[in-house]
Amino acid sequence: TSFKPKKIFGWALFFAAIFFTITLFRPCIPQFFKDIYGYDDFHVGIFGSITFFGSFVLAIGLGKVGDKWKKATAVLIALLLSIASVGLFISFRDFVILAFSSYLMGASYVIWSLMGALIGSLAPEASRGRWMSVAQTAALLAAFPSPYIGGIFYEASPYNPFLIAMAATPLLAIIALITALRKGEA
Repeated sequence: TSFKPKKIFGWALFFAAIFFTITLFRPCIPQFFKDIYGYDDFHVGIFGSITFFGSFVLAIGLGKVGDKWKKATAVLIALLLSIASVGLFISFRDFVILAFSSYLMGASYVIWSLMGALIGSLAPEASRGRWMSVAQTAALLAAFPSPYIGGIFYEASPYNPFLIAMAATPLLAIIALITALRKGEA
């Protein structure tokens, strides 16, 4: 397989869009728990711990998916799990459903690892670290203004950052699906 820098730059832009979308709503979650559902700091902390437990468990499963099929398939599933968690989160205030939503939200943290695995598989071994840092830099640059923008949307309505993410994520999932169905790397 020949090395194609344009492909890595394309993936870097794709992951930048993902992380912009994720960081648009994710920082608003604790505030939403308090403002809309009336949960205290203790319960918000429990939900946060459940999210990271979900990322631990889901990372194993999504890693296996990426190894068995394509890494783009694992990214697609992580996006779908993340958006499902958002839908559950803004639709139900029941503790058990919110705990399950928090667990699924762990998939949004796994995307960072999947990005590294995917970019690493496309880059030549001698310069893998440099190419992975290109994608990471693009993702972090996109994530930089996103919480601020999400906060502005949240101020207008606490549901806004979540609804915007729910509208944008299917487009990102379609891109991942198309890539997963293509022959070749990723």
